[in-house]
Amino acid sequence: MSSANEAATRPLDEKTAIVVGAAGGIGRNIAALLAERGATVVFADRDEAGARAAAAESGGRATGAGLDATDSAQCDALVAKTAAEHGGLDLLVYAAGIMTARPAGPDGEVFVPLLDQDDDGWRHVLDVNLTGGFYTLRAGARAMVEAGRGGSIVALTSGGAVRPLVGRGPYCVSKAGLAMLVKSLADEVASAGVRVNAVAPGITETPMTAELLNDPVRSAALPLPPLGRHGKPDDIASAVAFLLGPESAFISGKTLYVDGGVFNG
Repeated sequence: MSSANEAATRPLDEKTAIVVGAAGGIGRNIAALLAERGATVVFADRDEAGARAAAAESGGRATGAGLDATDSAQCDALVAKTAAEHGGLDLLVYAAGIMTARPAGPDGEVFVPLLDQDDDGWRHVLDVNLTGGFYTLRAGARAMVEAGRGGSIVALTSGGAVRPLVGRGPYCVSKAGLAMLVKSLADEVASAGVRVNAVAPGITETPMTAELLNDPVRSAALPLPPLGRHGKPDDIASAVAFLLGPESAFISGKTLYVDGGVFNG
């Protein structure tokens, strides 16, 4: 293979990446694609065994690590360990997230109206989706700024950040906060050559959406996107890899909606 072809198929050679939420779903596909494109990838997840298994299956330069992103000390430690072992950190993805938190609503539905949402459920969704994102992005951006060689960060948000989803208030609020975190951080670290962007998936076929999509009644009420299907994890992974790669070198502080054409605002 010529060097030109190698650069095209492995544009992330000599880059080191951390993907948080990499044991399954979209995060797993993102991490595997980055490894395929040449990066050394740390698959990080609260499910350490799942992260290690996913890393082993990727076939690339990958390792698995346990991480509770709601613990700031763990986020700092993972970034520091990765940078020390691999000579720095170049790429960071926050793909951890939960849709809702139990207990279920009065009728057993797991999507809970705000008036029925308990304190613990509210706190848990925001802790994972927003606070965990802050701890992770802060740790990664600090390392990139201090190293002085730039870097790229992507967080997964949602169309729910700008369009309310009934019964998923905490999720929408947390993703809206994460979207603003991306914009704010992008402004603050741009002078250091660090780019920060977001990808907002539409409904994507993952374990998190399986209960919804496998229910004939509830899934029938979901109109398909204009492109005629729901998303696949690979659709999202490709968009994230683009924003992390050299082709997007002049893009920062933006949200890319990968939803089959649903959001046009």
